Amino acid sequence: MSKYYITGISGTGKSTLAEELKKRGFFTIDIDIEKDLCCWRNKKPGRKLIISLASAAVW
Repeated sequence: MSKYYITGISGTGKSTLAEELKKRGFFTIDIDIEKDLCCWRNKKPGRKLIISLASAAVW
């Protein structure tokens, strides 16, 4: 089974492509939608910052 990682800047159609591939029967994972798959973490000690990109209104 081949696996592909599609990347690009905002607005280039990655999610649209994933939706179309899913319609055609391919298994896809969109990190913008999957809860807790992608998040931001604060690297400075003593400060807590965890934002799930799927649920945040960051976009």
